[in-house]
Amino acid sequence: MTNPEWISVCNNAGYSPLQILCKQGRIDDRIVTLFSRVGSLAVFSTVDLGGNTPLHSAVREETGVEALRALICAYPEALRMKTIFDDTPLHLACIRRLSAEAVRKVALASSHGLEVALAHCNGRISPLLAQNTAGQTPIVIAVEEFRRVSHSCCCVGTSYNTEQQRAFDVLATLVKILYYGPRDSEANQYAGDDSKQGLVLACLSLHRRGIRLDPLFIRGALNRFPEEARCVDEEGNYPLHIEAGIPIEKMSLLDGHLYSGCEGGCHQRIGILRILLEIYPEATQSRTPSGNFGLGLMIQNGRPWDGTFALAVRTFPQAFHCVRGIKSKLTPRIVEKVYNECGIDTLFAFIHTRPDLVSDQYA
Repeated sequence: MTNPEWISVCNNAGYSPLQILCKQGRIDDRIVTLFSRVGSLAVFSTVDLGGNTPLHSAVREETGVEALRALICAYPEALRMKTIFDDTPLHLACIRRLSAEAVRKVALASSHGLEVALAHCNGRISPLLAQNTAGQTPIVIAVEEFRRVSHSCCCVGTSYNTEQQRAFDVLATLVKILYYGPRDSEANQYAGDDSKQGLVLACLSLHRRGIRLDPLFIRGALNRFPEEARCVDEEGNYPLHIEAGIPIEKMSLLDGHLYSGCEGGCHQRIGILRILLEIYPEATQSRTPSGNFGLGLMIQNGRPWDGTFALAVRTFPQAFHCVRGIKSKLTPRIVEKVYNECGIDTLFAFIHTRPDLVSDQYA
């Protein structure tokens, strides 16, 4: 208080007293308030030789969420500023492995204020897709971190350790913000209700925006929230419909990386549909807004007749009758397949609602 000008003086590295406190993790909301009263906005906008503002420097494990919130409120423009490596505070929050709560706070604040002309999301530019000089985006950093800590636990049923759980929660946080938008995410956070923001729907749909998630993460979401397989998106699509609508030729592009000792099945996108069928087979009985059943989408998108396809047929064989483009000459082959691989009960259900399919063949 005696010499308030001292808080603006920088050392040879360009560090102000506030910057030093932030770099050491010795910062809390009371200190931020004190610097706000004594100094000016220049205290929070000063950058060191690496391009770091106090907020950039404070983004570390030792800093509490309330301290980050106070720094953001004191100078929100820092969220838009980049280091010499083009890292925003959100990049650093993911690189330095902050908690999911801290990443959420930075991501929501960044999404409200940061405009980066790199990728389009929900009618606006998303900071979660801003690239640094290494070509990394915050969500890509989170994806790679989840892969790194999960390479030794390909079995989804295995319990996550602390590090793996943090990586899962951070990626889940970013996925939901990116898919649902910052406003809805923040509203649900304050209301204490995330029930309207299903992680499964977000995971399955983000490939449409060019975001490739490791299927192992999607399996983890289904394992943790199986009830979300019963939810529909705003257009009335079940997760089963979304997954069945992916063309078969794109499946390999959505696969994850394989690791030594891993057979690869848990990293393959093609296996997600079977999990959805096993969790909520009744979704095969519902149509999409465009009038397609799940089985019809599987046929239209080139799904092979395998165990997953046979499971869909056993669950609701009547959907075959609503598939456009199946020629009558294929009926005998379909009947044979249904009988051999799905059983007599499925065959009876298949012909019961359309007996003319059989009678026409032998008329």
